[in-house]
Amino acid sequence: MIQKKGSTFSASIFLAATTIGIGFLGIPVITGVAGFWPAILMNFLAWLYLTTCALLYMEAILLMPDGANVFSVSRRFLGFTGALLGFVAFILINVPYLASYFGMGHTVLSKLTVQFFGVAILPGISCILILLLMGGIVFLGVYVTDRFLLFLSAASLIAFISILVLGKENVEMPNLIVRDWFYGLFSFVILTSTLGSSAVLPTLASHVGRDPRKCRRVIWIGMAIPLVIVVIWQWVTIGTSPRGLLWVAFEESQPIEEGLRLIKESPKFQISFHFFSLFAFMTSLLGIGAAFVDVLGDFFRIELKKRIGLKRFWLCLLTFVLPALLGYLALDSILTFMRVVGGWVEAVFNGLIPVSLAVSARYIQKISKQPLLGGGKPVIIILAIATFFLFYLQGMQLIRGS
Repeated sequence: MIQKKGSTFSASIFLAATTIGIGFLGIPVITGVAGFWPAILMNFLAWLYLTTCALLYMEAILLMPDGANVFSVSRRFLGFTGALLGFVAFILINVPYLASYFGMGHTVLSKLTVQFFGVAILPGISCILILLLMGGIVFLGVYVTDRFLLFLSAASLIAFISILVLGKENVEMPNLIVRDWFYGLFSFVILTSTLGSSAVLPTLASHVGRDPRKCRRVIWIGMAIPLVIVVIWQWVTIGTSPRGLLWVAFEESQPIEEGLRLIKESPKFQISFHFFSLFAFMTSLLGIGAAFVDVLGDFFRIELKKRIGLKRFWLCLLTFVLPALLGYLALDSILTFMRVVGGWVEAVFNGLIPVSLAVSARYIQKISKQPLLGGGKPVIIILAIATFFLFYLQGMQLIRGS
């Protein structure tokens, strides 16, 4: 296993690539019914909320020894109950995410093999291939994972540029001027779930040598890249698709392909979209997988420098085998679980835990001397209010959907 430190640039790409998963591609189905401009505002607010909470989480991480993750960090500042809450929230978020990547990754691979070879790959075989490839890369260590993420991110960028080139000529201004602020407000819940990647922050802190300035830059840059890409992605998808088509996809919870006119009409756009989807699920799976290994290592009290060899092999098995089985055997149940419970758990992990850590470290234990996020108590209060508002929106969405 190669153990080297990463640069600010590569760590930023690591964070951004983990954020841009398959769920990221479906954002226009949620925001499209609200219209482009409400979508952009909600994207910015979700990004601002998640970025500031990530800075608070990183601040607590840097107060702990190298290798500490959500369980140890939460236990230090929030007690055993807080540690259990943080760890369970991580599991409930990321096991379904990994399972969905295995299940939906098969769908993407099958579409590409049909387009190029005329034959669909079997679900079991695709899950095994993904397990061996992704698990093998993560087993080789964070630095190797970092290198693969750089390569896959470059491939994703090429695919995304081709989508932009093919789609921009078909953007119609009437599709962009629709505004429905009510639905825009409720999209905030989905956006905070889709654009959050706090799970990888402990791994990235170690990866850049726990330098506070580097860690701050990694968060700002790594969170800004997905924001730019998602804005462009929504400009293309909302601008090229009639609202009625997006509305049907939204009401019936259809895949993004059903809501995009260009995917139906342009074979070249379809191929570019499927390649971008392939790279998106691979990068996110690698990032979450690497973070999951470190979370389990911390939970089992395995020091960071000892998470190699046979111990890392077992951590990788625990990380990938169960999600692979769930993705193969129970994908529909996993996706239903994510729709019903995902928003609540994401609000706990990405909002409640970081805010609580900051309150404890700064104002109760008073050991945080170098805050990564300025603004003091007013900012903490605003983030706490936003977190509870997020819980409220999630509840209202469930009531509305029932």
